[in-house]
Amino acid sequence: MKTKPVTDMYLTAALMSYGAELSRVEKDNPKRQVFYFVDAPIKVWKEVDSDTITRMEFADLDQVELLFRSKKLVFLPDYHNFIRDTKSMIHQG
Repeated sequence: MKTKPVTDMYLTAALMSYGAELSRVEKDNPKRQVFYFVDAPIKVWKEVDSDTITRMEFADLDQVELLFRSKKLVFLPDYHNFIRDTKSMIHQG
């Protein structure tokens, strides 16, 4: 099973909010955790233009990351809950 490593906490939260499967969390470096996601397409909402027209489509995790970085990924209403969950995973012993 191919996985995608992610070190950005907010991208991790976005992926989890869209249902991406978290495979494992690597905590070898206390200053930076690595979240590994199963590299499979997920359904996401993306912004098509600045008039807030959105469209749902399947995207692989690299495409989701590109949408996230270019601020075209639509954040789901429970995104903030996943930020909290991600922070909890980081601070767990």
